[in-house]
Amino acid sequence: METNLVLEGVKFMILGMGTVFVFLIIMIACMNIMSSVI
Repeated sequence: METNLVLEGVKFMILGMGTVFVFLIIMIACMNIMSSVI
């Protein structure tokens, strides 16, 4: 049961890091587009 809890925690951690990573990529892409427009 405890190993299952750890597995769930790791899964959520990877999911959270992936979400943050995608958000950062979108932010950088938007900044590049805005700087090229200006």
